Amino acid sequence: MGYKMHSTKPDNSTIEHIDEENALFFSKYSIDHSIDSISWITSDASFIYVNEATCDELGYSREELLSMKVFDIDPYFSENMWKGQWDLMKKAQIGTVETIHISKEGNVIPVEITYSYLQYKDFEYVFSFSRDITRRKVVEKNLRLMQHSIDHSMEPAFWIAPDASFMFVNEAVCNNYGYSREELLSMKVFDISQDFPENKWNDLWNKVKQQGSLQMESKHYTKDGRIFPVEISLSYLEFEDVQYIFSFVRDITERKNSEEALKKYTDELKHSNEMQQALGNIVNSSPMIVFLWKVEHNWPVEFVSENIRQFGYSAEDFTSGKLLYGEIIHPDDLVTVQARSTEFIESDQTCFDQEYRILTKSGEVRLVNERTFIQRDEGKIEFIEGIIVDITSSIQSNGFMRLQCELGNVLAFNENIQETYEQLLELTLQMDPFDCGCLYIVDTSTGSLNIVAHKGLSSEYIENTSYYNSNSLLTKLVMMGKIVYKDHSEICAMTATESPDEMLNFTALIPLKYGDDVIAMIKLMSHSQNEISNDSRNSLENVASQIGGFINRMISEIELQNNVNDLQGIFEALDDILIIVDLEGCILNYNSAVSRRLGYSAEELIGVNIISMIPHKRYLEAARVFFNIIDEEISYFNFPLIAKDQSLVPVVLRFSGGKWKGQNVMIGISHDLINEI
Repeated sequence: MGYKMHSTKPDNSTIEHIDEENALFFSKYSIDHSIDSISWITSDASFIYVNEATCDELGYSREELLSMKVFDIDPYFSENMWKGQWDLMKKAQIGTVETIHISKEGNVIPVEITYSYLQYKDFEYVFSFSRDITRRKVVEKNLRLMQHSIDHSMEPAFWIAPDASFMFVNEAVCNNYGYSREELLSMKVFDISQDFPENKWNDLWNKVKQQGSLQMESKHYTKDGRIFPVEISLSYLEFEDVQYIFSFVRDITERKNSEEALKKYTDELKHSNEMQQALGNIVNSSPMIVFLWKVEHNWPVEFVSENIRQFGYSAEDFTSGKLLYGEIIHPDDLVTVQARSTEFIESDQTCFDQEYRILTKSGEVRLVNERTFIQRDEGKIEFIEGIIVDITSSIQSNGFMRLQCELGNVLAFNENIQETYEQLLELTLQMDPFDCGCLYIVDTSTGSLNIVAHKGLSSEYIENTSYYNSNSLLTKLVMMGKIVYKDHSEICAMTATESPDEMLNFTALIPLKYGDDVIAMIKLMSHSQNEISNDSRNSLENVASQIGGFINRMISEIELQNNVNDLQGIFEALDDILIIVDLEGCILNYNSAVSRRLGYSAEELIGVNIISMIPHKRYLEAARVFFNIIDEEISYFNFPLIAKDQSLVPVVLRFSGGKWKGQNVMIGISHDLINEI
């Protein structure tokens, strides 16, 4: 028996069936394993499909998500708003929106969603791609902040191309040089600099490129022909294969005039015995304060010119060592000044500039510019010379800087906690477009938000929004530490406590942080505007970053004061006599039991030596016992004390060593023996 071998070739319908199966398999596999979150959504907001990336991003299982709806993960699409949103997507067919998703753990995730609407077998669906844009949001914020800083810098800033043309100039360039931005962007470096003609430009470009950065002095001229000296900081950068030089320019006319004046007087008086006095008079009558600092912690002062009195201090305050220069630098600026000074000293530069705030003797906040010169001998620093100039008046014409100064004054002076809260809120309301708002403090024990100050809102609104518990969506958003800018109707949709009757248009939720922790929140709102400018955003975020640390210190001081008050209450509530004396026996403090038992008024015995309260004939014995107590040989002081009416109150004081307001003391506690005799 034999077998006949043959092969069978599939027909066209079989091939088409196999291709369709493969296409379906590959399509489903691609969607299931996409790195983007993908979902199918029905018209009632239900999920009928989600891929693995969606589950990973939100922390839910596929079964959980398929039982949920869009508004379970997206607070901006409430159940009431969904039908209107569905109609918009249906009309648009295809679109992109930015929103936020909230994971199972409560994390807020900013996302960009691309959707497509389609109908299939009489059913409507939306096919959605969702991408986490957290990093992009951070980058965008940083770019806005950097752009704002450069645009509003008081110093002219240029971006320069390899051919010396200007690619970007900030507002200060236009203001200082008299050209419009359009004119400047059609010009080149040698159109404003007499020191760098076209034939020298390539040499300068190559030098900056080789060194990375360069600082130099030159002369520039304005549109009207005025020539002025400048100090230029140049930095070489490459971005996306394009080369740039970034340049900051500072007008040093006043400094050059001062230097020339000093040089002129020095030349004229260098052979005169009056030279030192004359130079001193010049310096002391000028706005420039001259310092000579030691290279030590907080910069001890070897010399300071007499015109330091413009800040309320005398030269002797510093040269005597009673006051260090670092102690007058604003606490919020001190770390930055220390770090920047260390950086320049270690970089072997001979001079540098920086701006920071100082506190006058009366506590006023002033902004100064410091020009520092480092004197070295064979690489070793001998001393540091500094010239500081008060520039507060010149910068206060800038609204944002004026706000920073006012903030500094509030943070430096006010001791009334409630008044400080109200002033902090008042300061933030100076920025457009806000006309009302509230300040909340986080209750560390419950995680809730409690209102401490408000302005411009009805009593009914305040009553309804004075408290947000830790589980509320608004609290969770704030505790993420991200600033939220939204139409007020969207805030109303998120929380039932926000009333649309208040006629508010726009809301900003600003978390105030200390370190990584949110400790408070400012809610600012507008009755008239629907958006906030980038300038206002950046200014608001800069000011908010300074308030958090101060509120944390205030809360700590309140807790400390409460602890002190509690201890003082215990101290006063004791029926036993309690006396605190220094190591010479002088009374520093005592409780009310002393007044009740001995008849002396409050503080009447402060400074009195306890030995003098012993009967005269036992003075020597009492003194010997007291100093044995100091030497820790014994602890009991068994002597009657003389009351105000000259009667004797028998007591036994048991002394032990301790601290009181930073000094070593002896603390004695006893009960009188009248009831035991």
